[in-house]
Amino acid sequence: MCRWLAYQGPKIYLDTLIAKPVNSLINQSISSGGNITTHGDGFGIGWYSNHKKPGLYRDLSPAWNDTNLQEIAHHISSPLFFSHVRASTGSAAASRQNSHPFRYNHWLFMHNGDIGGFPIIRKDLESLINNDYYMHKEGNTDSEALFYLMLSNGLESNPIAAIQTSINQLHSLLKHHNIHLPARMTICITDGTTLYALRHSNDKQSPTLFYRTGASVYVDEKGVCQFTQGKGATLILSEPLDDQENWVSIEEDSLLTVHQGEIHRIPFSLLPKLD
Repeated sequence: MCRWLAYQGPKIYLDTLIAKPVNSLINQSISSGGNITTHGDGFGIGWYSNHKKPGLYRDLSPAWNDTNLQEIAHHISSPLFFSHVRASTGSAAASRQNSHPFRYNHWLFMHNGDIGGFPIIRKDLESLINNDYYMHKEGNTDSEALFYLMLSNGLESNPIAAIQTSINQLHSLLKHHNIHLPARMTICITDGTTLYALRHSNDKQSPTLFYRTGASVYVDEKGVCQFTQGKGATLILSEPLDDQENWVSIEEDSLLTVHQGEIHRIPFSLLPKLD
């Protein structure tokens, strides 16, 4: 499984969260909780600035072994950014094209998890992707295919409905092919304004997902994340950045939306059923 984090709030330098905490994402790429202890199959960062289209830096090398990542993260500040370290769980090779986050115009997408049986359903799933989007797909991961499926289902106009439709289609294909393997995921998507974070699986064993909020965030001399009182800064991530007890676990089958410091949780199983 992979590890990722998404931040929205007052501008901060990317290394504040990617490199400075005691359990930073770079440190997690070397050693983290769960069954997979290292995440060395690529990494990526995506960030928003004055341009509508986000910046993107991805590579196939391990995050802990890329000095350019720490150099860039030390000098780039952003009010919204994604970061991801990859541990491949399927047949998709380690490559720049397969590293997260994925970008389409002003959208970013990243995923942690695994769609069991994806090689069997891949052809059918990709046939549901509109040709106008499919031509932009670069890699061969289940994650990127799911992103372009969501775009094809109207992500740009109605994100929540597009996410639900796509997950329903995924489960329908798994059922059609009689696949009884786990489909587990935590997903984060943004248009540069609103964050959408989903924790979901078909066996109630989704990868972990946490969040913290405050008016602002900084990292103290001990590598502990400190959130000042108030609202405006939100951090959503796979694994806490320190051992403090303030991290809030996101429940299974939850869809979170974050906009200008306001967080709303929608129980994913209670979303209106779509025709």
